[in-house]
Amino acid sequence: MTVDACSIDWLAGLLRRATGFELAPGKAYFVEARLGPLAHARGLPDAAALLAVLRRTGDADLRSAVVEAMAIRETSFFRDGTPFSLLAGRYLPAMAAARPPDRPVRIWCAAVSTGQEAYSVAIACREAPLGLAGRRVEILATDASETAVAHARRGLYSLRDVRRGLSQEQLRRHFRPAGEDWEADPALRAMVDFQCANLLDRPPVGGPFDIVLCRNILIYVAPATKTAVLDRIAASMVPGGVLFLGAAETAVGVSGRFRADPLARSAFLRQAD
Repeated sequence: MTVDACSIDWLAGLLRRATGFELAPGKAYFVEARLGPLAHARGLPDAAALLAVLRRTGDADLRSAVVEAMAIRETSFFRDGTPFSLLAGRYLPAMAAARPPDRPVRIWCAAVSTGQEAYSVAIACREAPLGLAGRRVEILATDASETAVAHARRGLYSLRDVRRGLSQEQLRRHFRPAGEDWEADPALRAMVDFQCANLLDRPPVGGPFDIVLCRNILIYVAPATKTAVLDRIAASMVPGGVLFLGAAETAVGVSGRFRADPLARSAFLRQAD
């Protein structure tokens, strides 16, 4: 049975409240593709039946499973490349030089999915060409999905995963074989603190942050939600801190608390209050 428009509207409201994700009308095929496997696992014939059960019962576990199944989790190591080269070559050395010796450089990777971005940041810190002047780096990585966070903490990736963005040298230096998979080495895993946190809630403990990555998330949320998320992020950052967004995203005209860095696309500077 095809998911009807009424059920899609109801699901859209659920996702908006839970994650800020905007499900456009007319996405029955997308809903069926995402929820079909979950429906079958629950002994139900299709996504329409699954949503009918959820609407009727309000079951909290099923609700969480539906939100999880609808999440978009496209990620890879060193995705889009440039932000990581800027991080290692410009922003990390500058932040390190400006901090007192006992003050760590703090980085928050938001909506990190299964962890590839956070480990890419950790590798960039290890390989920063200008060094960090002896400063410690603290990396916090968060995602709303407990399943994704558990995956990230394990640091275990398939051969297909590691081939998406890692060079052979990076793979050799920072990962080790684990059967048919590859595992981030213990020192790399120790650099990242993974926590379950929703961008719609208050900023996580661990700030204020010098650098925040929140990439390829805001394109999926409504304008008002974008502003709220950016304002929450700004509240967790030091003035002059750097926010990286995705290539198709901007903070200009969305939040007055950031201005574009003229020297770096997709980088935005936290303005002083």
